[in-house]
Order: sequence, then structure tokens, then C-alpha cells
Amino acid sequence: MPLIRCPNGCYFNLPALNWGVFLRFPDSQLVCDVCHRSSEARAYGEDARSAAVSAVSGVSVPNQTRQLEIETSMQLRISRLMGNINWFGYQQDILIKQLYNKIVQLLLKAELTSNFPTPRLWKMLASAGVMKNMWALGSSSKDAYGMERDSGEKKLFMELSTSVSIAPTGDGRPIYIALSPGCLQQGGAPPYGQSYVVYKDAVKMRCTYTATDTLQMLKSPDSIDICSITTIANVLLRVSDRELQYLCSLAGVGEAASPNEFIEAQGWGQISWANDVQIIVISQPDLDHMLHDRSTHQDLMPAELLELSLGDRVLAIAKMKRELQVFCTLHGIKLMFLDLSGATMNSRQRRPD
Repeated sequence: MPLIRCPNGCYFNLPALNWGVFLRFPDSQLVCDVCHRSSEARAYGEDARSAAVSAVSGVSVPNQTRQLEIETSMQLRISRLMGNINWFGYQQDILIKQLYNKIVQLLLKAELTSNFPTPRLWKMLASAGVMKNMWALGSSSKDAYGMERDSGEKKLFMELSTSVSIAPTGDGRPIYIALSPGCLQQGGAPPYGQSYVVYKDAVKMRCTYTATDTLQMLKSPDSIDICSITTIANVLLRVSDRELQYLCSLAGVGEAASPNEFIEAQGWGQISWANDVQIIVISQPDLDHMLHDRSTHQDLMPAELLELSLGDRVLAIAKMKRELQVFCTLHGIKLMFLDLSGATMNSRQRRPD
């Protein structure tokens, strides 16, 4: 059966005969099996390269007994971390259950974001905004990091789907994203860059999730739980105590600084700015810094600006911003320039509307 991509970014299988009928009648309405929205058949597309999205359906769902055990375990852990809470005469177990439910809602409503160094904007625009994993970008599986990443991906994901490729490839391996609980202004993983993209909610449906960076988890003796969005609460089993306390504080209980950890999402299938991005947020201080920076590091200064005078840099940055605005307008993406820097990395502020 062909793998069909809906205009909202979902993927689903459709019998070849049915798909052939819709191709003959592009004005007819086709309902997505995932988001259940109806659109003209012409708005859908076949994407044979993205069969690895089936990895999401390979995530195991605990039976009712096991799920209750997980929830009880998590509530006991929250109780231990938060101490004896006694508000307005309510019992401890009731308060903890309410707090657990608030944290689960935080995870379900969290944005998916990819933080990146602002200078990479030039390359991202030149690539027509297609998100690429390290393998699609040409990384080798023979150096130390490549071997570790390749081995880790095989161990974690190949049991989920036969479409997860044995050889490291752009199509058969995931793109790494971060969950952003609280939808704060700095995105889900600010140590990776001050600028970021916010994905459409439909992308959540074709992601798997782990409690933190997968390579770090593989170094732990504990088992690794891989979740889908429907079982996202179960990542709480493996988040660190610091991260769990931080999530409690985002839910309104206690005070805890961000540990600069993140819940990792692995996106399957093609992801692009044009089809899958809702908002692009750019760090204005980063752009201002490029006017005078003499660094040759690609994450601090784009090659396009290196040999330019101050005046020409001003013009080049203005040109890039115009091109980005045109791109965003064309594809219905919201573009924001915010005062994001190292000083705002751990801010509790939400992004302005």
C-alpha cells in the first residue's frame, strides 16, 4: 500500500486501488486517516521514501495493568521529590495525582522545536528548507561519533520497523527534535542555538520520544522506554530528578531552574519548513553580533559574511531577512525576531503571540 502524506503533515497507508481513484479525480475529497481532516485529493502526495514513519506504530503500548503501575510509580516518585505537600486540607495522594495530570498535559501540549545556530540560516534557505539528519548531510559512520550514533540507532529503532534502514541513510533514520514543555520563548534545547523552528502539531504524530538524548540513555544501565505521543507520559519514568522537578515547577508546584536537559523527539519521514513548520524564531542579538564578529566558526559567522565590510554585512543581513520573510509569507509560516541570547536561555517567559 502506498504511503500517503496529507497536507497537514501526517502519513498514512492507502490501498493502491483507492489511491489510483483519487489520482484520477483530484477534485474529490480525501480524509486523512491520522488527523481526520478533509482536503482535495490533489493536496495529498505519495512519499515512498518515508516508509520509516512506520517506526511510530511499532512503539509498544502497555496494557492497562502495566500502565497503572507506571502511573503509580511516577506519582510515588513525584511525592518523594516534592516532599509533604498539604494545601487547603487536601490529602497528599490527591495533590500528587493532580500534579501528575498537569505534567502529562504539559507534555501533550508542548511544542516540538529544533534550536539551531542563527548563522545556519543562510544554508537552510539555500537548501530550500528541507530538514536533514546527519546522514543526509554526508556524515560518516566510520568515525568515532558516527559509529556510536549508527550503533545506537540500530539498537533503539530497528525493532520498531523493518523500514528503519540497516545502513545509515537520510530516509531510513530519524531527525532529532526536542519537546518544549511550557512552550517557553527559548525553545526546547537552547544550548543547540538561540534561533529555532516550531513544528506543526501533526509532526508529533510521526515522532518517537525518549526521556533525553538517546546516546546518553544508552550509557545508562536502565532499560530505555520509547514512546509515541499517545504514551508520552511514560517518558517520565526515565527523566532525571532535576528534569522532573523542573516539570513540576512548570506545572505550578515548587521552584526549580532548568537543568538544560530535554525530552528528545525523533521525527520520521521528510520534514521541511514549507510543509511542517509553523513558526520560525530568530535571535536578533545573534544577527547584531554578526555585524562585528571576526570568528570563522560556522556556528558564529556564516561564510557569506566573512569577507564583507560592516556596510556590506548590514545589506547582506537585510537581504537574508527579506528572503526569509518572502519564504514565510509564501508558506504561511509566522516569522519572529526576538531578543534571545545566553542571558535568556533559562527564562520562564512564554513566547509572545
